[in-house]
Amino acid sequence: AVVSTQSTGIASMRCLVLLLCSVLTQCLAREPLRFKNGKFRIAQFTDLHYGEDEFTPWGPIQDINSDHVMHSVLNSETPDFVLFTGDSLTGNNIHSNSTAYWKYVVSPCLQSGTPWAHVFGNHDDLAEEWGNRKILMTYDMTFNQ
Repeated sequence: AVVSTQSTGIASMRCLVLLLCSVLTQCLAREPLRFKNGKFRIAQFTDLHYGEDEFTPWGPIQDINSDHVMHSVLNSETPDFVLFTGDSLTGNNIHSNSTAYWKYVVSPCLQSGTPWAHVFGNHDDLAEEWGNRKILMTYDMTFNQ
């Protein structure tokens, strides 16, 4: 398939706007982010896919492994900010309420006191019976108060 540079540019611009909105939302919700000794560390987590295959032995083990990795990175690197860049959940495959998994995703940041922001990926949504991304973002904002 041929992809035009114009459509690629528009898609890139949309991603940039979503990223900036996410970061600005985070900044407005908490104390301003600041450099420490001229440094500012950002940890990026992507494609965690919490909740995938939740009714198999493999799925929950992967969630636990992701949790261990995030705790390890936060403890060893002590970032000033965490950016989740998509597919933190596999929400369309979760049969229960996705917000329970969302809390699990942000739990390491809550425990370490590290501010975060999300850029939603194509899997970061709620199962049909639970709502949409707007509900998930509203839920995420309850942690920033």
